[in-house]
Amino acid sequence: MARGNVWPRQRNDGTTAYMVRVEMPPDPRTGNRQRRVGTFDTRKEADKTLTAWLADLDKGIAVEPTKLRMADLLGRWLGDEAAARVRPRTLEDYRATVENHVIPALGNVPDSKLTVADVQRFRSQMIAKGSPRTAQLAMLRLKQALSWAVSADLLPRNVAAGVKPPPDKAEERRTWTKEEARTFLAEAESDTYSPLWRLLLSTGLRRGEALGPRWCDIDLDRATLSVRQAVVVLPAKDGEKARPVIQEPKSKAAKRTIDLDPATVAALRVHKDRQTFKRKGAAFWEDHDLVFCTGNGRILNPNNVLRNFEAIVERSGVPKIGVHDLRHTHATWLLFDGIPVTLVSKRLGHAKVSITLDTYSHILPGYERRAVESIGAALFG
Repeated sequence: MARGNVWPRQRNDGTTAYMVRVEMPPDPRTGNRQRRVGTFDTRKEADKTLTAWLADLDKGIAVEPTKLRMADLLGRWLGDEAAARVRPRTLEDYRATVENHVIPALGNVPDSKLTVADVQRFRSQMIAKGSPRTAQLAMLRLKQALSWAVSADLLPRNVAAGVKPPPDKAEERRTWTKEEARTFLAEAESDTYSPLWRLLLSTGLRRGEALGPRWCDIDLDRATLSVRQAVVVLPAKDGEKARPVIQEPKSKAAKRTIDLDPATVAALRVHKDRQTFKRKGAAFWEDHDLVFCTGNGRILNPNNVLRNFEAIVERSGVPKIGVHDLRHTHATWLLFDGIPVTLVSKRLGHAKVSITLDTYSHILPGYERRAVESIGAALFG
């Protein structure tokens, strides 16, 4: 049976403080006796704490508080947990969110003194910054770090667990009309990566997925492309420059095979012939069998490709959008043309149909109206 007590203690300045002490189970590794101790200004606060600590013991969730700051705890989570679970590029994204948003707001708070109110205040601050997605990610990383701290016996509970995430506002992406896309492709005909732009618009691939395929992943006779690897940029670190690397797709659903249209297949055939000719005349060729590569076969840096894209957009006079918006343009066309959401989701490589529905919720009302009109025409002519 757990034991605990409260007793008054005279401070040096003459005021009275109240000490709380709870006998905890012995350390399972050493057998040494453990105690949980705290000091409080009022007897009421001390009695309330004693009751809570004894309740934690009865539930088996009592943890001896650490003396870590939140900055230290977040650092340990990144190094001990996240680094062993996620890919290097994903880890850098985690680190950027934590270091740019969570630590500046909460880093100096002792981890054992972080409260629900602190987390709610942090959420409000992130929402006020105006980026729903950034606010969601910051809250998610904080919850993940605190959840890990509980599982590692560093904290008795996750004070962020019950705090609702920031509102999920679907961000409307700018897309092109089909006429604008044709104008862009016409201007891109003379560009080295012309087949890449056609592939992105006609398949909805992510940029890294479009740069990743090898010729063995494409069956030009059957007009299919299998997504088996992608190109990502690892950030600069320890004196090394940022560099592109090949890795597996981001999820199981991202590994997929999609159909290609005849015009894209024809463009890829021409591109393959040109690449073969260039390869024969090259003094050096680093063979990765990549469909899109540098002039000596090496992995393309997505950032370099982006510069080509922006230049073509500028010359063609079409509305300025990002490379990733070509993916949204593709999906929007499919949905407006009445293609089932389940098929669009599979083509995009989304892990769940709900992701597709959330991403394109702003166009679904029009999609539903088309469905209603179709049903009306079928039933009543």
